[in-house]
Amino acid sequence: MPDHIHLLVCLNPSTSVSEFVQKIKANSSKHINDEEWFPGKFNWSDGYGAFSVSQSRVETVTKYITNQEEHHQKHKLDDEMQGFVKAHNLKSEGENSFWTEQSE
Repeated sequence: MPDHIHLLVCLNPSTSVSEFVQKIKANSSKHINDEEWFPGKFNWSDGYGAFSVSQSRVETVTKYITNQEEHHQKHKLDDEMQGFVKAHNLKSEGENSFWTEQSE
């Protein structure tokens, strides 16, 4: 997708999600800039979303990622994220933002 990526990963319990995301963003930004894939300097946005997935849902998530281009023709990312916010009772930080913590 031109404005986001989906990853399905299995993290070692000693690696935090924020540490993993920071390393992915830093290394991929360096690679993109070293290879000059875009004019000017490429930077990721500050935010990210992370979800834990049970083993029983890995196949479903894999299919979602594989078909994300088709999926996002019907569902905008921001609308989908706001749906997650509402469905899981998370606190949104406003329009076009994701969430930071659970609501009271």
